[in-house]
Amino acid sequence: MNAMVLDREILGTGTVIVVARAKARVEVAVEERDKRTMNNMDPETKAIHLRLEEWGRWARDKGIQGYPSQSSTEKAAQYGKLGVPDLSQNKREPVMPDHVARLDSCVARCCQIDQQALRTYYEYQISLYELGRKLGMRERQARNVLRRARWRVAAHLAVIEG
Repeated sequence: MNAMVLDREILGTGTVIVVARAKARVEVAVEERDKRTMNNMDPETKAIHLRLEEWGRWARDKGIQGYPSQSSTEKAAQYGKLGVPDLSQNKREPVMPDHVARLDSCVARCCQIDQQALRTYYEYQISLYELGRKLGMRERQARNVLRRARWRVAAHLAVIEG
């Protein structure tokens, strides 16, 4: 399919919903996620994995990485040549939910390699092989780093949510 992906959402059941636009029409496709991704996880790891997936989806979609949600040309096209919105049309940026903010602070407390592994794996949704290549290690080593990072985030969350 030669299309531009507009939205992708992963449900708790592992189902992936993809909304894509191909030329003039919009298509919605439902993909089943590979069931092997969470087969060997214990229930606590599955819970933190699903929370990290939500955190990665929010970070990817909402732009918490410091970039503006609109470029200056988009603002000029939407609001006129000055690019300043009228106060009556001004919509507030979505605020990060509390549970996502707590998870974000837990990720920030991890060491650099754990943060890099979590951000790369959950924000970009890449495979473990690609994660290993980006981190400069083998796939098995990347899996162990990711497992350790999940464990540390869960420990930080347990302290915060106590």
